[in-house]
Amino acid sequence: MSTLQEILDTDLIAFWDAGDLSAGSVSSWTDQENSLALAQATAGDQPECVADFNSSGFNAVEFDGTEYLSINSATLNLAAGFVVIVAVADRAATNPTTICSWDTGSSYIRIRDDGGIAYRFQDSGGLGILTALNSSNSDDVVSFRYQSGRIRISNLDSAGNLENTVTATDTGTPFSSNEFFVGTRDAGLSSQRFDGALYGLLIAKATTPQWRITAAATKLRDLYDVDDYDPEPSLPSGGGSGKKALMAGSCIG
Repeated sequence: MSTLQEILDTDLIAFWDAGDLSAGSVSSWTDQENSLALAQATAGDQPECVADFNSSGFNAVEFDGTEYLSINSATLNLAAGFVVIVAVADRAATNPTTICSWDTGSSYIRIRDDGGIAYRFQDSGGLGILTALNSSNSDDVVSFRYQSGRIRISNLDSAGNLENTVTATDTGTPFSSNEFFVGTRDAGLSSQRFDGALYGLLIAKATTPQWRITAAATKLRDLYDVDDYDPEPSLPSGGGSGKKALMAGSCIG
C-alpha cells in the first residue's frame, strides 16, 4: 500500500504523526518530511501524548483547552498557500474551540470545532462556514479550501459521493503569516483553545491535485482506522463529529 510520501510526492510539506511521540508531555512535535517542529517551551501549556488513546490502538496528542503548540517558519507562510489535513481523535468541548490556525495578531484563518457539533472554517473578517454535515456521529471527514478570499466546504460520503457544498466569496484579502498554531488561534488568546485530541496533521502544497488530496485523506482514514471520510473538494470557482474523526482542509493564498 502506498505511503503518504508516495501519494503526495513533492507536494508533501509536513506530516506530524502522534505515533512518533512517547507518552507524556509534548514540548516538541517534529514532522516526518522537513523536520518542522511544533513546539511549546512552557510546561504548563504543553499538551500530552496519550498512548492507545481511548483504546483506539493509536497515540494521540491531547489538548485540555489551555494548551497549544506553534511554529514560526517561512516554509509555512500562508501566502504560499497550503492544503491542511487534520486527523481528529476526539473533540471534548461543548463550546467552539480552535483546532489550528495561521495568525498575525490582527488577521487569521482558522479551522475550529464548533462546539462538538460541526466544524467551521473562519477568517478574521468574521465570515465562517459551518460544515453542511453536522458531526453528531463518531466518525467523519470534512473538507475545507481557502483561495484568494474564497472559502469552500464540501462533504463526501465514504463511497466518495458528493453530498453537498457550501461556498462563500467575500472573505477579504489573503494575508501573509509565518506563524502556524495548533490548539489555539494565537499565543495571546486563551479563550477557544482546542479541547480534544489529534492523531496527526498534514500540510501539502496549494498546487496539490485534488486526486492526491483525496488519496491522502483516504490513507489517513485507513492509517487511523477511521470509518467515514470526506476527501478534498474541488477548487472554488474564480479562483463536522467526535472521536476518531478525520478532517481535510485547505488554505490557499
